[in-house]
Amino acid sequence: MSASDMERTIVRLAETPEQRDRVLADDEIRLAWSAFESVGWPFGPIGQFLLLTGARRDEVAGMKWNELDLGARVWSLPKSRTKNKRDHEIPLSDTAVQILDDPGIPENPGESEH
Repeated sequence: MSASDMERTIVRLAETPEQRDRVLADDEIRLAWSAFESVGWPFGPIGQFLLLTGARRDEVAGMKWNELDLGARVWSLPKSRTKNKRDHEIPLSDTAVQILDDPGIPENPGESEH
């Protein structure tokens, strides 16, 4: 499954007339997790991290190491990067921390060299 196919699947699963009240069912989460595993690096772990944290795509894409406290298992988003313009702390599960500990992740996530 390509990254674009996976994204269309996730979007389709989450679309309802009342999106704010919609949550993924357990079977949908398992399907998405499996799809992310099959895609591999980098989109698979990114998708898994999105599922684990509930963070927005652009928040994850712009993540900086200085926002993370892996010891305390928390990701502190400054209000300048949140939709509601409020500071936001996201707790990190063991699996989320394992994803961030992957040696394939660049030293400065969110900072492109291009």
